[in-house]
Parts: sequence; C-alpha cells; structure tokens
Amino acid sequence: MEAELAGVRDIAEIMELAPAPVDVVARWFEDRNHVHSWEFWIEKESIVDAAEISAPWDRIAGIYRGVTRSLQQVNGIPIGSAHSCHVYRTGVNLYFSFEARPEKPEDMVDVYRNCWRRIVETTAAGVGGVAHHHGTGACAGATFPATSASAGPPCCAASNRPSTPAAS
Repeated sequence: MEAELAGVRDIAEIMELAPAPVDVVARWFEDRNHVHSWEFWIEKESIVDAAEISAPWDRIAGIYRGVTRSLQQVNGIPIGSAHSCHVYRTGVNLYFSFEARPEKPEDMVDVYRNCWRRIVETTAAGVGGVAHHHGTGACAGATFPATSASAGPPCCAASNRPSTPAAS
C-alpha cells in the first residue's frame, strides 16, 4: 500500500496537483457511488456530461492539462475534471466530467457543444483517441470533420461517423 501511495504522490507532483483537503476526500468516499437524477441537475439549471478519451502514457498528462485548462475558459463551468478506470500497458483512459451553468438557459446547447468540442479537439491535438469502450458517440462524432477525419486516410472517414444514435 505504501508503494502505491508513493507512486500516486509522484504522479500528482508531476501533474502539479495539490493534495485534496482531508474532509473533501472523506466526503467523496461517502458519496462516490451516489448519482444524482437528471431532475436534480435540471432544477439547478446545470448541464452535466462525461466524455471518455484514451491516450498513450507519454501523452495523457498533456491532454489532461490541456482539456481541464480549456474547460476552465468556458463561462459557467464550475468544474471540469477527469478520472481513469481503464489502465493498460500502453496507455490509459480518462473520463472528462463537466458541469456547466450558463447564465441564460437558452445558451445551454451552445455551452454543452463547446465543452465537447474543447475535449475532442484538445485530445486530437494531443494525439489521443475519443473512441474507446463506448464508441464514438454523437457529440464527439460531430467534431470529427475538423479533427481526425481530415488527418487520416480517406478509408477512415466512414469510421468517423458517430457509432451511437443521436439523442432525440
């Protein structure tokens, strides 16, 4: 356990992450498996989502920093962070989660798309992938013409269409 904690501390130092306050960690352990209903977020006039990406080990830190910094530039974003749950010899995944509270409800769709665009474009610029266990998805797929489709061979264009149906 001590070796694992030392490794986590080393990674946090490399990533320039400050230790979380003890009370925040304790609260997280109490609530980590509680998922709020959509009604909860709608009542708060908030947008929430998570976007999964993946990248080789030597690229993931730069992508994490780039995406979180980019999300911080979006008006109405109190939080944009990531966690990982799939680790491989060659790389790792990240689920970027964000919450946005636009000043005007009519801006919700634009803010939501802006968050997704920032995640996808920053990941692509860092040579990461946005298609992982859950496929591409309608939100990520909508940004592909400006990213990976133009960078790859023509045979890849068909694979850049969203693999999940668009939300209705």
